[in-house]
Amino acid sequence: MVQFLVSNHPTYAGSDWSIIEAYDGSTREVPADPTDLDSFTGGFGWRNDVATVTVGDWIVLRTVRGGTEFELYIELESTSLFRVLQMPLDDFVTGGPVVTPPTLPSVLNGGNNTGFTIAADYTVIADSGVAIFLMDAGGTSVTWMYHGDVDNGGSENTRPFVAKSVTSNVHVEHGSGDTNRWYGYDPFQNAVIGGTWMYLSNNDASNDVLQLDFSGDDLMGFHRATPIAVYNFGVSGGFYGYLRHVFVGHTDLGSSGTLDNRSFLFRNDESGTSGAIVMTWDRETAYP
Repeated sequence: MVQFLVSNHPTYAGSDWSIIEAYDGSTREVPADPTDLDSFTGGFGWRNDVATVTVGDWIVLRTVRGGTEFELYIELESTSLFRVLQMPLDDFVTGGPVVTPPTLPSVLNGGNNTGFTIAADYTVIADSGVAIFLMDAGGTSVTWMYHGDVDNGGSENTRPFVAKSVTSNVHVEHGSGDTNRWYGYDPFQNAVIGGTWMYLSNNDASNDVLQLDFSGDDLMGFHRATPIAVYNFGVSGGFYGYLRHVFVGHTDLGSSGTLDNRSFLFRNDESGTSGAIVMTWDRETAYP
């Protein structure tokens, strides 16, 4: 997944993120070339030609939005768990003590921890300002993360970065349940707000912004990928923006598959009762 984000993957083009610093259990190092994992010192665990990452190892990456950026901290926390933290102010300090975890900034977005198994399919959907991770072992054994931009929000927010707060629910439900709650950076408070403040629908459970049933779509034999808006009901409340590359499909879409000649993938761990998560896809690969 890291190889793809920094465009070092042997098969896929990637997203051109830059490498800030990494730790491989014994050494903390800034690469000679921020675009090349192989520019770490020979034998370093994060190099493409070594690729040996052990528990406690971490890496920090930066977006390439072309303006204000954010950073992602990715750590292998255990043999079956990795941790992802977003630093929305792009203020990670390199060169600190050789420890894990390193000293992280005080403003952090979305303290995501997610489990994974060897049998899972690992998917990354990313661009210059968004990274979406999907870990899928089939059935209801699936988790996902979203870190990064939302689109079409207010121009006054130069850091429109959000993170999903509950990784284990791969669906969108009616109302204001926990699966709809996110974290987001609020420039007016210069702080991350979340958990009880960021929603994918109106926070009144009887007044959904998202229509998830789409019975007409189902009857007419087509499937609609509807944009998902994020709302902030905190101090500076209101419309925050639309998720990028992520949409919602109707409740009866099924548990997984692709749409529109593989232009989209969909996944739903509560098929039939909640809306499916629909994501942009590569037009080539079957899913699952």
